[in-house]
Amino acid sequence: MDKPIRKAAKCYLVQDNKVVVTQYKKGNKKQGFYDIPGGKMEENETSEQAAIREMKEETGYFNVKNAYLLNSISYDSFYAAHKNVNRDIIQYPVYIE
Repeated sequence: MDKPIRKAAKCYLVQDNKVVVTQYKKGNKKQGFYDIPGGKMEENETSEQAAIREMKEETGYFNVKNAYLLNSISYDSFYAAHKNVNRDIIQYPVYIE
């Protein structure tokens, strides 16, 4: 059986020459670590739409003017312990202004 493939958007918002990141909350297994905002793309959602939605959900930033898919799509495999399954992930980097 093939591993499920998860598509996710990563949101790159640059303000004052700094990239916006989020910190994992207390209680999360990655507590204290930082990451680029992003998340799973919903069915029939483009990477740009997902990036805008995730940026709003994770940071409260609603002033998005444009979103551009960058050319460097990455592919990775990981173990999703909470689901006890190996997964493949395709990450779509999106630049937001």
